[in-house]
Amino acid sequence: MRAELFSRTAIAMQVAITLLLALTVSGCKTEKDPDQPTILGATPTTAYLGVEYYYNFGAYGGESILDYTLTNAPSWLALEETSNKARQGIIMRGVPGLSGGARGDADLGKLEGINLVSTDGQMAGYQAFDIEVKYNALSLEADTFTEGESLTIPDTRRERCELPDLDTPGEHGFTINTYDGNGVVTGTSPLVLPTRSVFVKVLLDKPSVTRVAVAFELTSDYDAASCDPGETAPHQYCDQSKANAGDAIPGQDIVALGSNSEPKLEDLSYLTYEADNEGVYTGGVITFEPGITECYIRLEVVDDSFPEPTEALQLSLTEVRSGLAGLGPTNGGVRTNLVVDDNEPVVSLETVKGGARDTLNVGGSRTYVARLTGDREGVVYAILGDSENATGRLGTEFSTGLPDNRLEFPVDVDEVTFTIDVVDPGSYSNPNLNDRIILLGLNERRQLGRENYARAASESMLRVSINEQALPLNVGSESSFVATDITLGHSGRLFVAGYDTNDSDRVQVRIFSQKGALLQTLEVSAAGDQLNKPEPIVSVAKREITKGNVKSDRLELLVAYSTDKLVADTTGHGGIDIVSSLFWYDEAAAGGEYVESWVTRTGTAGDDVVRWVGLNAASGFAVIAGTTNGEWPGQTNAGGFDSFLQRIDSQADGSDFIPVPAWARQADHRRMTVWLAQARKVSARYCSGLPWGLLMVSQYWAVKTPIFIVRHREMETSPYTSVEPTRMSV
Repeated sequence: MRAELFSRTAIAMQVAITLLLALTVSGCKTEKDPDQPTILGATPTTAYLGVEYYYNFGAYGGESILDYTLTNAPSWLALEETSNKARQGIIMRGVPGLSGGARGDADLGKLEGINLVSTDGQMAGYQAFDIEVKYNALSLEADTFTEGESLTIPDTRRERCELPDLDTPGEHGFTINTYDGNGVVTGTSPLVLPTRSVFVKVLLDKPSVTRVAVAFELTSDYDAASCDPGETAPHQYCDQSKANAGDAIPGQDIVALGSNSEPKLEDLSYLTYEADNEGVYTGGVITFEPGITECYIRLEVVDDSFPEPTEALQLSLTEVRSGLAGLGPTNGGVRTNLVVDDNEPVVSLETVKGGARDTLNVGGSRTYVARLTGDREGVVYAILGDSENATGRLGTEFSTGLPDNRLEFPVDVDEVTFTIDVVDPGSYSNPNLNDRIILLGLNERRQLGRENYARAASESMLRVSINEQALPLNVGSESSFVATDITLGHSGRLFVAGYDTNDSDRVQVRIFSQKGALLQTLEVSAAGDQLNKPEPIVSVAKREITKGNVKSDRLELLVAYSTDKLVADTTGHGGIDIVSSLFWYDEAAAGGEYVESWVTRTGTAGDDVVRWVGLNAASGFAVIAGTTNGEWPGQTNAGGFDSFLQRIDSQADGSDFIPVPAWARQADHRRMTVWLAQARKVSARYCSGLPWGLLMVSQYWAVKTPIFIVRHREMETSPYTSVEPTRMSV
């Protein structure tokens, strides 16, 4: 911008006269007008309390040396007398809160429309700018601490305080409560334990021109009077209550300065400690000298012998004792969480062979191993306990054979044994369908606050299933039932398919509980059907269905058998056909039973023999696999027996379902006839087969014989795209 001190008319006249004289003397000589004064650079728009604000600016233009002035400037900002030697200009500087009257926090805020003006006496230029004054913010940074370990301070480019020595151990004494087996306080015990130095980094955003001293304090949510329900302080379950879980105790888990540490640790000139009302050093003051932006609060973590979870507490900057700085960007306070990990040895429970799972019969007993890992001194103990999620409870369904369920690891012994004894059948009771499960670990709640006890290894639980069916299951109490297939379903139910020789070989599925009790006999074929050793095959599945926008689980059971006989409510196709029946679990039927959903008869004009059945857990369709010497619709027989795969959909029909055959495919490879698919293969759309002779003659197992795998890529859709079998050797 340009300001003219003379009128435009006067200037024009001067220019005309000067030009006329110049032309008269030299004929054609001309001169360029001088440039208007122009300020160079961009003024910083942010300043900080107690931090020097500095701008070395310059300008060009004008006919003579420029003069500079500030207008609408804050009191703390001024121009120096010293000129800028590198270019025309001078230096503008100031310290918010100090210079211009030491107004402190009153200099905070944003001032707009400050003008820096330059002039040569005739023309002028100016630059308008704003400055916002902020707090010089303090902040904290901390790593996770571990008992018995010191930290290393990383390098930094900041101007920092003297690095503290973190390798020399300190010492701290305090008193703890002692408890009996029920957690009742029996007295107190004084302890003197070593400590390890750690640090919290304190950062000052900008280097201050004055010394800054700020107070700090350790705080925690721990409250010894916060007891578990039913308990009154003093008690173990007050000192170590669920409300206090995860809260470190200042003065016991961590201190600013240990009670016996002062003669052991170096004196840091920038750090002083202050005692709380109980005489424990849990706070202090840290001082930043001018120019320093990084300092360290040295703390001490007590290396105790209590098994503890990871605990947390807080370190707060509470007050700026001297200098100009903000407790955070808005001076609202600075606090950081300090996390302390335990370093006690850990115990894992395993089987003798190193496993994490096992099964015991009711009345059974077995030896297990407890392994201790980690550094320790002296004898270490661990109290066994069961998980809240366990259904087999310690002291009710089983015992450990240990006094007070307590393991003891003598010096230099890191492996001890114990037993799990399940109560005898006469004392055992379980009204639920599912077997009980033992989840055995450490009773960490009882161990809290007790010296020389180990921690449980992370997620280490010994899982032991209690087998309530101690004797072999006799699926046919009478000699007439012939079992042909078996599968395991929901809640430990056992589904046994077969036929009754005393009832015209009637097809049945007998459903047993996990204890071996017969829950239901499912009559699959009708009473009047005259069958001949039908050999039914069974499969079960659970899928999610939606009715009226309500989702629920549907448990289904599929039974299929082959017959050339008349079957009620079905029509034969010629030769041997396949009869498939779908059942679903109705909780309202007699307290929970399987009831029929649909029955269908499928097949070719030839003989069709079912070898395997499955249910898709996502869509609910049924899959029938077997052999045929006929031809399914749209298929061609390769000669002799082919393998086939058929899909039958369950189509909704009001509140019921009806069977709808979707497709059937058949394939042959050197008289391959026997399907050996597994139930879980249904969703993967794979089936596999073996040559007939391999199954008929046992010694052929030692012979390299081709097998095949057929992947039905379009099992879930129609039409189907056939693929060639793949030959392999075994």
